[in-house]
Amino acid sequence: MLTIIECLKWAEKVLTKVSPTPYLDSEIILLHIIKKDKVYLILNGNKMLEVDEEERFKSLINERLDYKPVQYIVNNQEFMGFDFYVDSRVLIPRSDTEILVESVLERIDGIDKGNIAVLDIGAGSGAVAIAIDLFSKNANVFSVDISLEALEVAKLNNKRLNANVKFVFSDVFDNVEGKFDVIVSNPPYIEKSEYETLDKNVKDFEPMLALKAKNGGIFFYERIIEESFDYLKKGGILAFEVGYNQSMKIMKLMAEKGYENISIIQDLSGINRVVLGYRGGKDV
Repeated sequence: MLTIIECLKWAEKVLTKVSPTPYLDSEIILLHIIKKDKVYLILNGNKMLEVDEEERFKSLINERLDYKPVQYIVNNQEFMGFDFYVDSRVLIPRSDTEILVESVLERIDGIDKGNIAVLDIGAGSGAVAIAIDLFSKNANVFSVDISLEALEVAKLNNKRLNANVKFVFSDVFDNVEGKFDVIVSNPPYIEKSEYETLDKNVKDFEPMLALKAKNGGIFFYERIIEESFDYLKKGGILAFEVGYNQSMKIMKLMAEKGYENISIIQDLSGINRVVLGYRGGKDV
C-alpha cells in the first residue's frame, strides 16, 4: 500500500509522457476517488490509501496513459463556476468559450425589456445555454443540437444545475420556431487538415461531429449567418466563437448579410475568439 503523496508522485512520473500537467491530472483523479478536497491532500499526504482506492487510482491513471482526457475519466469539467457532467458524447467545455458567454451576458444586461429570447445552436454539454440561463435573470433560453446523445448530456446538466433551458433536437434551424433577441453558437469549426493534426486526447476521444466542419471550417458559420435573419429580431445579436484564424472571414460574412456594429473580442491569450454583430434590415 502507498501513501497519498507516494501515489501522486508515482502517477506524476508515469503521466509525464502523455500530459503537460501530470501532477494536476493525478490530483484530480485521486480527489475524484477519495471524494475529498485539495486541503485534505496537503494535510494527509502521509496517510495510506485503502487497497481498493489505490487499485482504482492506478486503473484510472492507466486510462490517462491511453490519452483519455481527465475530464472524461472523472466525468466533470468546470465552466463559468459550475461543474458540468461530461463524457465522450460531448465536447469538453473550454475556458475560451467563457469569453463567448460573458460577451453575450454583458449585452443581455443592456437590453431593457422583460424576457430575452436566446437561441444557442450546438448544445453539446449544455454549458453555454445553461450558463446564460443561470447568470441572466431575464433570459429565456432555447438550445438545439443534431446529436441525440449530446442532448441527453445537456438535459442531465440542466437538471443537475437547476437550470431552465429548453433543449430541442434540430439541425441548426430546422426545428426552430419564433424570433430571438440573441442567437449564440460555438459550432464545429476545425477544417479537415487541421483535424488530422489534433492531439490524441482530442481526436481519439472527443466527438468529431462537434469539432470538424466542411468548407475550410466555416460551413456552419455560413449556414447560420445565411438563415439567421429569419429567426433574429431587428437589432438582435448574433454571437459566435471562432477559430484562431477565422474572425475576419466571419466578420465579412456577417457584414455582407447585413449585420451592423460587428466587433471582435479577444480571449485571454490575445487571440480573436468571438465575433458579434447586430441584425440590421427590416423586422419581418
